[in-house]
Amino acid sequence: MEFPSGDPDFKSIRENNFYYVDKTKYLKTLIKKGKYYFLSRPRRFGKSLLVSTLKNLFKGEKELFKGLHIYDNWNWSKKHPVIRISFDGLCDTPESIKEAITDQLEIATEDAGVESRSDILRVASFSTFIFLFFSLFFLCLNFLVAT
Repeated sequence: MEFPSGDPDFKSIRENNFYYVDKTKYLKTLIKKGKYYFLSRPRRFGKSLLVSTLKNLFKGEKELFKGLHIYDNWNWSKKHPVIRISFDGLCDTPESIKEAITDQLEIATEDAGVESRSDILRVASFSTFIFLFFSLFFLCLNFLVAT
Protein backbone atom coordinates (compact mmCIF):
# COMPACT_ATOMS: atom_id res chain seq x y z
CA MET A 1 0.00 0.00 0.00
CA GLU A 2 1.10 3.51 -0.79
CA PHE A 3 0.13 6.96 0.40
CA PRO A 4 -2.15 8.91 -1.96
CA SER A 5 0.28 11.76 -2.51
CA GLY A 6 -1.89 14.78 -3.27
CA ASP A 7 -4.85 12.79 -4.60
CA PRO A 8 -8.08 14.31 -3.21
CA ASP A 9 -10.36 11.82 -5.01
CA PHE A 10 -11.93 9.24 -2.68
CA LYS A 11 -12.82 6.87 -5.53
CA SER A 12 -9.28 6.90 -6.89
CA ILE A 13 -7.79 6.32 -3.43
CA ARG A 14 -10.03 3.34 -2.74
CA GLU A 15 -9.75 1.78 -6.21
CA ASN A 16 -5.94 2.06 -6.22
CA ASN A 17 -5.67 0.57 -2.72
CA PHE A 18 -3.92 3.59 -1.21
CA TYR A 19 -3.80 4.10 2.56
CA TYR A 20 -7.00 5.69 3.80
CA VAL A 21 -7.73 6.68 7.40
CA ASP A 22 -11.36 5.74 8.03
CA LYS A 23 -13.26 8.78 9.30
CA THR A 24 -16.63 7.66 7.94
CA LYS A 25 -17.95 7.16 11.49
CA TYR A 26 -17.81 10.94 11.84
CA LEU A 27 -19.43 11.55 8.46
CA LYS A 28 -22.67 9.95 9.57
CA THR A 29 -22.72 12.18 12.66
CA LEU A 30 -21.89 15.21 10.54
CA ILE A 31 -24.74 14.39 8.14
CA LYS A 32 -27.38 13.52 10.74
CA LYS A 33 -26.72 16.27 13.28
CA GLY A 34 -25.66 19.18 11.12
CA LYS A 35 -27.41 21.61 8.89
CA TYR A 36 -24.89 23.90 7.17
CA TYR A 37 -21.12 23.72 7.26
CA PHE A 38 -18.40 26.08 6.17
CA LEU A 39 -15.11 24.24 5.68
CA SER A 40 -12.36 26.64 6.62
CA ARG A 41 -9.03 24.85 6.88
CA PRO A 42 -5.54 25.54 5.54
CA ARG A 43 -4.43 24.06 2.23
CA ARG A 44 -3.70 20.32 2.21
CA PHE A 45 -5.94 19.53 5.20
CA GLY A 46 -8.29 17.17 3.34
CA LYS A 47 -11.24 19.43 2.45
CA SER A 48 -11.43 18.15 -1.13
CA LEU A 49 -11.10 14.52 -0.01
CA LEU A 50 -13.93 15.05 2.51
CA VAL A 51 -16.19 16.51 -0.18
CA SER A 52 -15.26 13.71 -2.58
CA THR A 53 -16.05 11.12 0.12
CA LEU A 54 -19.43 12.73 0.77
CA LYS A 55 -20.17 12.80 -2.97
CA ASN A 56 -19.52 9.06 -3.32
CA LEU A 57 -21.51 8.33 -0.18
CA PHE A 58 -24.59 10.26 -1.36
CA LYS A 59 -24.34 8.75 -4.85
CA GLY A 60 -24.54 5.32 -3.22
CA GLU A 61 -21.14 3.99 -4.31
CA LYS A 62 -21.35 1.17 -1.75
CA GLU A 63 -18.39 -0.91 -2.95
CA LEU A 64 -15.98 1.99 -2.38
CA PHE A 65 -16.83 1.89 1.34
CA LYS A 66 -16.25 -1.85 1.85
CA GLY A 67 -14.24 -2.36 5.04
CA LEU A 68 -15.04 1.13 6.35
CA HIS A 69 -17.27 1.93 9.34
CA ILE A 70 -20.11 3.39 7.28
CA TYR A 71 -20.42 0.32 5.02
CA ASP A 72 -22.79 -1.41 7.45
CA ASN A 73 -24.24 1.82 8.84
CA TRP A 74 -25.70 3.55 5.78
CA ASN A 75 -28.91 3.17 3.78
CA TRP A 76 -27.41 2.29 0.38
CA SER A 77 -30.81 1.96 -1.26
CA LYS A 78 -31.33 5.73 -1.05
CA LYS A 79 -29.22 7.72 -3.51
CA HIS A 80 -29.02 11.49 -3.73
CA PRO A 81 -28.14 13.80 -6.60
CA VAL A 82 -24.85 15.59 -6.00
CA ILE A 83 -23.84 19.00 -7.27
CA ARG A 84 -20.24 19.86 -6.49
CA ILE A 85 -19.03 23.33 -7.38
CA SER A 86 -15.27 23.80 -7.38
CA PHE A 87 -13.44 27.07 -7.71
CA ASP A 88 -10.10 25.46 -8.53
CA GLY A 89 -8.38 27.13 -11.42
CA LEU A 90 -8.86 30.60 -12.79
CA CYS A 91 -11.87 32.27 -11.22
CA ASP A 92 -10.53 35.77 -11.00
CA THR A 93 -13.26 37.72 -12.79
CA PRO A 94 -17.05 37.70 -12.47
CA GLU A 95 -17.28 36.23 -15.99
CA SER A 96 -14.84 33.38 -15.25
CA ILE A 97 -16.73 32.55 -12.02
CA LYS A 98 -20.01 32.51 -13.94
CA GLU A 99 -18.54 30.27 -16.63
CA ALA A 100 -16.97 27.84 -14.13
CA ILE A 101 -20.23 27.44 -12.18
CA THR A 102 -22.34 27.12 -15.35
CA ASP A 103 -20.01 24.46 -16.80
CA GLN A 104 -20.14 22.45 -13.56
CA LEU A 105 -23.92 22.74 -13.37
CA GLU A 106 -24.15 21.38 -16.92
CA ILE A 107 -22.08 18.35 -15.91
CA ALA A 108 -24.19 17.83 -12.76
CA THR A 109 -27.47 17.97 -14.70
CA GLU A 110 -26.12 15.51 -17.29
CA ASP A 111 -25.05 13.13 -14.50
CA ALA A 112 -28.50 13.41 -12.92
CA GLY A 113 -30.27 12.87 -16.25
CA VAL A 114 -31.97 16.25 -16.05
CA GLU A 115 -32.38 18.66 -18.96
CA SER A 116 -29.86 21.46 -18.63
CA ARG A 117 -31.07 25.03 -18.89
CA SER A 118 -27.61 26.54 -18.69
CA ASP A 119 -28.49 28.71 -21.70
CA ILE A 120 -30.48 30.88 -19.27
CA LEU A 121 -27.47 31.24 -16.99
CA ARG A 122 -25.06 32.00 -19.84
CA VAL A 123 -27.05 35.01 -21.09
CA ALA A 124 -27.90 36.42 -17.64
CA SER A 125 -26.03 39.37 -16.25
CA PHE A 126 -23.59 38.49 -13.46
CA SER A 127 -25.85 39.86 -10.71
CA THR A 128 -28.87 37.95 -12.10
CA PHE A 129 -26.69 34.85 -12.40
CA ILE A 130 -25.61 35.07 -8.74
CA PHE A 131 -29.23 35.57 -7.67
CA LEU A 132 -30.39 32.53 -9.70
CA PHE A 133 -27.49 30.39 -8.51
CA PHE A 134 -28.01 31.08 -4.82
CA SER A 135 -31.79 30.74 -5.15
CA LEU A 136 -31.22 27.26 -6.61
CA PHE A 137 -28.62 26.48 -3.96
CA PHE A 138 -30.88 27.36 -1.02
CA LEU A 139 -33.84 25.60 -2.63
CA CYS A 140 -31.72 22.42 -2.83
CA LEU A 141 -30.54 22.83 0.76
CA ASN A 142 -34.07 23.23 2.04
CA PHE A 143 -35.15 20.17 0.05
CA LEU A 144 -32.32 18.07 1.53
CA VAL A 145 -33.03 19.22 5.07
CA ALA A 146 -36.74 18.40 4.63
CA THR A 147 -36.05 14.83 3.42
